[in-house]
Amino acid sequence: MEIAQQEKKSRWRGRFLWVLVLAIIALVAGIWQYHSIIVEVSDGAASDLYDGVLHPFKQKSGLGRRSLRVALIQSEFTAASFGQDRDNYYRLIRIWERLLAHEGFGYHTLTDVPKGEEINEYNLIVLPSTSCLSADQRQAVKDFLKAGKGVVMTWACGTRNEYGQWERYSLLHEIGGMDVVAPPPASSRDVSTAMLSGGYPITADLYPGFRLAVTRFDQPVSCHVRENRVMIDGVWTDVEEPSFELHSVRNRAAVTHGNYLGGRFVWMGFTVGSGRETPVQRNAFFGLIRNAMVWAGHQVQAF
Repeated sequence: MEIAQQEKKSRWRGRFLWVLVLAIIALVAGIWQYHSIIVEVSDGAASDLYDGVLHPFKQKSGLGRRSLRVALIQSEFTAASFGQDRDNYYRLIRIWERLLAHEGFGYHTLTDVPKGEEINEYNLIVLPSTSCLSADQRQAVKDFLKAGKGVVMTWACGTRNEYGQWERYSLLHEIGGMDVVAPPPASSRDVSTAMLSGGYPITADLYPGFRLAVTRFDQPVSCHVRENRVMIDGVWTDVEEPSFELHSVRNRAAVTHGNYLGGRFVWMGFTVGSGRETPVQRNAFFGLIRNAMVWAGHQVQAF
């Protein structure tokens, strides 16, 4: 009788141990999955979380080491390429400054791309319609990305050198695996339409298929995407020609994002002031730009 009871207890203990082991495995898997989600949301943010857990009484200064610090580039090469319309380019820079200030992002307006030790002061470069860049400036942008930081590019960024001559391998070509191909189609009301994908990270606040209206007067551009590492967040569509929807999305990209040399980039084929002036369109337009900066700058996104 005693032997039978001992065997019964042994079996019960064995089952309990197996259940305990399975529970521990499930817990570890859950923690690892949670960790992966955090890293997916913002590369490196998990280290801040763990640091807070391990040092709960540690004093934190300001917004923390992951606050967005933006280098807004005002390119004199690009301004010169505008010729008599160079004031329009400077007005565009002022719009970006107001946007950054409104969002509470720290920024400096620079006439050159950060290099050397200056890189450490920023975690995001914004190149607003910066069509003309020298070879040294293009290399500085790549070095910035290689340091694990981010860049937001708009329009035909880095497609010309400092003399206004076309570059065979533009900044878009090197960083984004893209080539500028043509202006997108426009309606009879001079409006081009970008159909957005919806979903994390760039278009997180918009439903799939949202039509973003962009004025043709600001000369939006379309890109051909050559590399699979580039994610297409929006494509140009033609509301007056339904068959245009059947074309390859790679040949008519309007918004893209991806990774390059350990850094993050976002590209949009239009400028910051190109959105239509309706409440829904304005909110979508600036929400898209805000998400682009936050994601490219390795900030935590929450919705």
